[in-house]
Amino acid sequence: MSARPNDVARLEACLDELRYRESAAKWAREALDILERFDPARAETDLKAAPKYSEADRDEMMARCHVMLGKESFFAAERSFWKRASPEAAPDTSCAIQSESRYFEPADQAMSAAKPPRGRVQATKTRRAPAKGGAGANYAPAVHHFERANALFPDPWHKHSPRNTHLATELSCDPCLPSFYLGVIALRQGDLSKARAQLAQVRQVEKKLPIGSARMGRHQVRVAAAVLEAAAAILEGDLAEAGKAMRRARALDPQNIHVLKNLGYLCEVQGKPDEAVSWYQEALRWNKTDGYTRRRLAAAKAQARRAK
Repeated sequence: MSARPNDVARLEACLDELRYRESAAKWAREALDILERFDPARAETDLKAAPKYSEADRDEMMARCHVMLGKESFFAAERSFWKRASPEAAPDTSCAIQSESRYFEPADQAMSAAKPPRGRVQATKTRRAPAKGGAGANYAPAVHHFERANALFPDPWHKHSPRNTHLATELSCDPCLPSFYLGVIALRQGDLSKARAQLAQVRQVEKKLPIGSARMGRHQVRVAAAVLEAAAAILEGDLAEAGKAMRRARALDPQNIHVLKNLGYLCEVQGKPDEAVSWYQEALRWNKTDGYTRRRLAAAKAQARRAK
């Protein structure tokens, strides 16, 4: 597809619209369409102050568009996945990242709204894989966009322009996110080894990135990645590695409710119900109405009574 006159002007307009996050998918698709035919050296524009783009800038902007489209596709698949009933005995695989909260609403609502069971609580056991998602949970489009983003993000990172640094902050499309979301998708699909590998990759990508204005959001991604890496390890029965991941998560954010809940669940499967009770009670201090925590607290107390 050949370049068109004023592609630069139209691209600038799309990027400005993306900053406001209204109809993000629409503007990201149009920007991506322009960028795929875009030649920075031959771009024509009638803008008085035309921005200068390098090939690295173009690739990075394409990567950010793929991340935005991947998140929209992920959200659509999540709504189908969480239509099923959440499992009674499983780690908490929702997420608490402020910048990503919209995309994890289905998981957060499904896990936190679960009511404590009546009568006898279900015993906690490690399982080989989580329950599969409901029919129609198609993560393939999201996987495509996140894999493309991983291939396009520049490495080393310093090759991008100052303008793209600003754009990175505005769009919340951090280079850590593709690996994070690919790990979450693998976890949903029951591919636990792949989930652990992708979530561990978040740490490797983060080490390459400069300290900047996106650091706080990136910190939250690291916490969530460690928690979900631990959840995948628990489901594989690898409790030693799960413990290491949870220690990393707690060191990063000791008051994060998802950290506290999964520390409780890890103690349950390790046969330490009294410690599990303590972690769940600490989690309830931060959110008294969380259904997952209340349900697991009841299970841990029952386990402790049987052990006496």
